[in-house]
Amino acid sequence: MTKPKKDPPPSKEERDLDEALEESFPASDPPSHEDPDKNIEKNTKP
Repeated sequence: MTKPKKDPPPSKEERDLDEALEESFPASDPPSHEDPDKNIEKNTKP
């Protein structure tokens, strides 16, 4: 029986990219804010 081949170890560039990806979490995009008046009809008077 043949042994399964192991993947070669990641290169320095791949390790650097993985580290940068891990450091970017949580995502840097701010959460979106919904318009608070979105569900209010514009023709209604208070």
